[in-house]
Amino acid sequence: DFFLVPWHTWCQRIVNKMNQTRREISAVYIDLINRKEEMLPHWSKNAGRDHFFIFSDQGMNFFPEWRDYIAHSVFMVTEALTPKCGPSCFNPWK
Repeated sequence: DFFLVPWHTWCQRIVNKMNQTRREISAVYIDLINRKEEMLPHWSKNAGRDHFFIFSDQGMNFFPEWRDYIAHSVFMVTEALTPKCGPSCFNPWK
């Protein structure tokens, strides 16, 4: 079994007008992980290896400390603005 942990960085930054800076957004992630017994009750079973994080819209860029907190988890990353890449990066088979 996997446990889904979605985080919608774009919604937090633009729609909800929250956590505007990288530091503020990172603090939200760190708070979540520091409260994992409460917020992620199944974390301790496999040290987060069975937790599936969805980072969207540059989400990983706003949580540079991820290696310190969730390095063993599974990630799905969608990027609206792919660094140093444009339409030539599109591949419908990926």
